[in-house]
Amino acid sequence: MTAPADSGSVRVGAYSLEVATLGGSFAQFEPEPEDENAGALEAALEAEAGRPQAAVAAVEQFEETADAVTGRIEQADKLRRAAAAGDLLRLDNVTGEIDGLLDLFARLDKAGRFEEELKLMRSLNGLLALTLRWLDLIRSLRSLLSSAEAAGHAAGQAFAHHELGSLNLCAGRAQEASEHLREAFRLESQIGDLAGQCATRHNLDSARRDALARRGWGRRPRRLLRSAVIAAAFLLGGGGGTALALVIGRNDGGGDHSPATLIVRKDFVPNAPAASVTISVTCTNGGRPDKSPKTASEAAPAVFTITHLGNDATCTAGERPSPAGYTATARGCRDVSIAAGESRSCTITNRRKGVGSATLIVRKDFVPDVRGASVTVSVSCTNGGRPDKPQKAATEAAPAVFKITRFGKRATCTASEGSVPSGYAPNARDCQQVAISRGASPSCRIINTRASVSSATFTVTKDFSDDSTLKVSIGLSCDSGTVAETPVPAAEGVPATFSITGFGSGTTCTATEGTPPPGYKADDVDCRRVAIADRTSPSCTIVDTLNTTTLTVHKEFTDGNTSTVSISLTCSSGSIDDSTQTASPSSPANFTITGFVAGVTCSATENKLPSGYSGDASDCQDVPLVSRGECTIVNSPPG
Repeated sequence: MTAPADSGSVRVGAYSLEVATLGGSFAQFEPEPEDENAGALEAALEAEAGRPQAAVAAVEQFEETADAVTGRIEQADKLRRAAAAGDLLRLDNVTGEIDGLLDLFARLDKAGRFEEELKLMRSLNGLLALTLRWLDLIRSLRSLLSSAEAAGHAAGQAFAHHELGSLNLCAGRAQEASEHLREAFRLESQIGDLAGQCATRHNLDSARRDALARRGWGRRPRRLLRSAVIAAAFLLGGGGGTALALVIGRNDGGGDHSPATLIVRKDFVPNAPAASVTISVTCTNGGRPDKSPKTASEAAPAVFTITHLGNDATCTAGERPSPAGYTATARGCRDVSIAAGESRSCTITNRRKGVGSATLIVRKDFVPDVRGASVTVSVSCTNGGRPDKPQKAATEAAPAVFKITRFGKRATCTASEGSVPSGYAPNARDCQQVAISRGASPSCRIINTRASVSSATFTVTKDFSDDSTLKVSIGLSCDSGTVAETPVPAAEGVPATFSITGFGSGTTCTATEGTPPPGYKADDVDCRRVAIADRTSPSCTIVDTLNTTTLTVHKEFTDGNTSTVSISLTCSSGSIDDSTQTASPSSPANFTITGFVAGVTCSATENKLPSGYSGDASDCQDVPLVSRGECTIVNSPPG
């Protein structure tokens, strides 16, 4: 059965679920089961299983016009077709639109506008399935079923039962699937919906065979064949209804006389939508294709109806010849196991010889700079181009680098930013439709400009304890933003002024003095981690204190003499306020030294010894000023 032109499919469990607005979803068996989507769907069904079916709400006033609703339904159908064609670059980009359509569905339900509700649901059904929004899909179908039952609308009930049954089938819930699908088939028979009966009967057959397989009464079901007979029935004019009725009324088993279907799909790497090839099929154990060879393209597979199949039959599909410049891979189409009543598929892939790759480098720029800020970049390409990953992170220091493969001639790639940082305006023009070619490494840049650049002025005042006029160098560093110029000079009466821009909230700045002048010690506590804010002018003060200390020189006579002597002091650095003073045993000399540097030493001497006395000033030589603050000169009498 050829899928409608506007249908799309999604792999769920053991099936590929084809969804379209008309005819109902069609579950095709796949030889390799899929687990992730099936697990999510089953979890959604389990979550809803314990909830009672929603009661029909009282009719509420709904102001939206019929034309407006029709426009929204057309938008839903447009999104569904885009999803089916794979044209939605990022599913999260349409989350808001889907949520709006779900809201419209709920309001139509409450307003009792059932016909419009059903039309919208036919589009939402495929859209929600293709975007994997299982819980929303199940809840919407259950709501539709309640409204259809209340309105006595058989077609609406049939649609809801068919879709709920198909979802249960794909989730591996054969019993629940059979219950819904049997009721859908009954209603479709009642209203004469032959197309719906075909799709429902196909899915119901699959559910029954799944149930039998689980009980160990048969092998796992393969794709069930209804394709060739259904297609023929539609082609018949006046006899179409009779043909369909005959198909639907057949016994489930069908026996060995039931035909099988082998679908041979075609894939070109890179994509070649207009290219076609000739496919031939041969089968073992009596199998006969209806016609061989047949033509296949990427858009239209070759569909063979196989009859006269014996037990353990296989079919092999081959391509003769392969297109020039391509290599063919047909391993999946060799010895395909097939039995009467089954539908199997395989794919022959042609890869162009010498297919190369390109590298797309997406750079990130913030204005002003934001160190460490990261964004998520997505890339999509034309003409079959595929990035190695759909999304990557980028910073100013580390661009996002994408490897692009499988692209054809004149391919282009477009890079976009998922979520723009708050307060910034994006500019991605440079990354729109970037031309790529084999071996090339084009680059582009996405720029984020802060909408309003923050600024502040920071003032550092200089103070010397002795009112010195010396100049010092002041530097400023901040958590974020840019300091226009640092360091800058400062002196008493001439502060250092800094301009800061582009900083974020909560930013602090710290000012420091490079190297204090000799003999001074800097105190910058007032300038540490000072908070700044936009359009403010914070300030602080750094104080340089002149180094000052005192050295006491004691006088001692060994014979108890109390005379006064003259003492002089010299130091390796700094200034002495009075370098010559008198001292006696009862009154020492106290010298004040200022402006000295680290490691300073001082020496005291006695200017003139008392008559007849000897002097010992060794204790007062090279005295470390910082660690010792006193010393003693001793005089002794003769003898």
